[in-house]
Amino acid sequence: MPGKTNNIEELKKLAKAFEWEIDLHKNTIWLEKNFGIQTGIDIASEVTISELSNYLLPHSAKELSDQIIAIKEGLIEDLNINLSLKVQQNKIQKVQFNGRPNGEAKLIHGIGMAGTIEEKSALTINLSNVLRHSEEGIIILDENDKIIEINQAALGFASINTEEFKNQNIGWYYKALNPEGKQTGKALNFKQKNEGDSVVLQLKAANERKKHLKIKEKNLKEDNQNYKVLYISDITAQKKAEAQSFLHSVILEKAPVAIIFTNPEGAIQFVNTAFSKITGYKLDEVKAQNPNILQSGVHDDAFYDKLWSTIKSGRTWQGKMLNKKRNGVLYWERAIITPHINEEGDLEGFIKVAEDITTQIETKQKLKESETKYRDVFETAGVGIIYINKEGRVLDTNKKFNELLNTSEESLINKSAIELINNKLPRPLAKELLSELFHVLKGNRIRPRAIQVYDKFYEIQSDYNPTLESNIGIIRDITDKKLAEQKLKKSEAKYRYLVENINDGLAITNKNNEITFMNPAAEQIFEVQPHQVGSKTLKDIATPTSQEIISHEEEQRRMGNSSTYYIEVITRKNSKKNLEINASPIYDTERNFSGSFAIIRDITEKLKAEMEIKSANSQLKNINKKLQEHATELEMAKDKAEESEKLKSAFLANISHEIRTPMNGIVGFAQLAMNSSLSNEKRNSYLKIVSDSTMQLESVVMDIIDLSKIESGESKFSKKTTDLKEIIDSIYDFYIAEAREKGLEFNMQYEGDIPKIKTDPIRYKQVVKKLVHNALKFTPEGMVSVSAKLEKTSIAIIVKDTGIGIAAEYHDIIFEPFRQVEQAMKRRFGGTGLGLTIAREIAKNLNSEIELRSAPGQGSTFIFRHPMS
Repeated sequence: MPGKTNNIEELKKLAKAFEWEIDLHKNTIWLEKNFGIQTGIDIASEVTISELSNYLLPHSAKELSDQIIAIKEGLIEDLNINLSLKVQQNKIQKVQFNGRPNGEAKLIHGIGMAGTIEEKSALTINLSNVLRHSEEGIIILDENDKIIEINQAALGFASINTEEFKNQNIGWYYKALNPEGKQTGKALNFKQKNEGDSVVLQLKAANERKKHLKIKEKNLKEDNQNYKVLYISDITAQKKAEAQSFLHSVILEKAPVAIIFTNPEGAIQFVNTAFSKITGYKLDEVKAQNPNILQSGVHDDAFYDKLWSTIKSGRTWQGKMLNKKRNGVLYWERAIITPHINEEGDLEGFIKVAEDITTQIETKQKLKESETKYRDVFETAGVGIIYINKEGRVLDTNKKFNELLNTSEESLINKSAIELINNKLPRPLAKELLSELFHVLKGNRIRPRAIQVYDKFYEIQSDYNPTLESNIGIIRDITDKKLAEQKLKKSEAKYRYLVENINDGLAITNKNNEITFMNPAAEQIFEVQPHQVGSKTLKDIATPTSQEIISHEEEQRRMGNSSTYYIEVITRKNSKKNLEINASPIYDTERNFSGSFAIIRDITEKLKAEMEIKSANSQLKNINKKLQEHATELEMAKDKAEESEKLKSAFLANISHEIRTPMNGIVGFAQLAMNSSLSNEKRNSYLKIVSDSTMQLESVVMDIIDLSKIESGESKFSKKTTDLKEIIDSIYDFYIAEAREKGLEFNMQYEGDIPKIKTDPIRYKQVVKKLVHNALKFTPEGMVSVSAKLEKTSIAIIVKDTGIGIAAEYHDIIFEPFRQVEQAMKRRFGGTGLGLTIAREIAKNLNSEIELRSAPGQGSTFIFRHPMS
């Protein structure tokens, strides 16, 4: 308080006292302004010790220097010295310095006094008057902490009278301040504090109100006597104001909303932590700035003009605005801006409280977009959808529902679902569904079920939504599905009849070769009942020799091969039977091997008849032996003629088949495609079959024509400089799609530089295409590669595959016209058997050769060598 401060200063003035402080490191001294007033010396407030010595008599300057050195070296603890000053008109002024270094011995702080002993006596009377009337509590203690003097203010703080303090120790006063004594004794331990430090006591008065007292201690030394002066101030009001200010600051800082204070001109004076978190700006970045640094550029000038007009007129503005953060990101806020008017009615500034509502705005936008998407899905759904409230009235229907019921949304909304069922459905079905409707309105669901309405079939289902307190019904037209199911059932019945009544045995095994199905014919062959099939395998009933055959054939099925083989089994009734089995692999929907399908024929009787014939032939063998010896040449001629006839027959049969098959496809599907009731998708699929069949027929005819021309010498060859890389690249591009469709890896590479050669490019390309086509055709899985490399005198094109392979004895046969390794292979892979024949004949005409390297199960390698010159 101002009054209390004036009392202390007045006390110093009367005592001719002043404060001083020596910095031992810098060798400087700070002198309070009272020093100049009391001594009459015009000196700066802070000077060096040397500068102060200029005003001292020589013996005083030396004594001051010696004591400072002694304190630095730890020889003495206190500075206690009387100095003689040279003042105006050659007068000598006595000045006393008393002080003690702080804990680190960096500073010496103390009180100085100027004047004579007579002046000090007069001073005592003045001091007593000042002490008595001071509003600040003052207590003077001797060196034993006994109270020498105490003023009325100090007595009032402890609620004691003037007589009680005499001959009392300061501890008695502390006890009077706080009878409990616990906090007080601990808080007033000045021995642990530096001189000049203060302590604050929190006391409870008689009326239970808290009081805060600030106590500050000063040391004095007079006439070699040590004294202490305690200054006691009531800072209760100050503490209350500080607590209130702290509370306000905490509220501002902890508030979850941004708070901004500006001056009347709009310059920012304060922002809280929430503002910094939201915008990214710290107080020191925006202080004295205008809030328009947050403007996003979205709002026009009229928006801000209206805002400022509102708050400058003393009214509150509130609304939403889009602002920009420090990092450039835009955000939405809901703000309230209020003028701050003081008690005198003057405008001190504006207060803005703003909440970041970006998430709310974005959520609303997303909700709106979601509702739009939902409506789009609802209206474009491929099923009919209807919403019914708990009273059974229609809330909404989609387009598909209206189409299925041949009605409009307007005629259904808010109408009774009972009325809808009665009007749109046959009476028996309506009666059935009405009972289910009551079930649904009670919050239950209807699982998907099919109903028939006249000649149409529908699937209906319903569920209850407790949140919306409504029911959703779904209806879909399943007429096509139902008709397809009925057709499938008829088809299944037909094939079931065929399977059960066919004379051949039919069996299915799983991927572990366990029999999972037998038709009645198969059960009769194996002499078992349906329940006796179990998890048996063919090996379980086969003879040891046949078991080895079965193992080999099972592996063939896993490799994707079909075949016919013969085994011997022992039936359940211990009968030995000879069987012919035609087996094929079965695949699941993902083309994984899942088992085998077998057609089984009992050939036991057939083999017996063959044995009897063989025995008869053996008897005739001796008779015919001589005839055979004499007819060897005739037989050989006959064999050759028969072979020629067979080839001729095979050629005619094969060509007939190869031409008839695509012709049938062209004629049959062309007629089907002319049906006007077909869908575009079905017609296009038929036309594609016609196109594919036409290309197949063209290929067969062209192969026959090519071979005929080559063999007759009518085919002409023209040589010119040819880039082999261009030919091979074009062949790779031509066949890559076919390879991928079959799931084959198709590679092409060049080993070194491949030079251009002179050849017939069209015929050369034809040879390579035939070899690549042959490789792709006979490779069920794995890879096909085409490579070119330069040899000593020729260029080799190497076509390699991982296909079925060819036994050595067939290496020459496959290059003969109309020949493939086996008839079964011809059935499986098709073709005229002219491809390799044409390739070799063209190669011969190009002075080239084709070499074959192959073995069964190890793939094939065809090497086409063309001379460099």
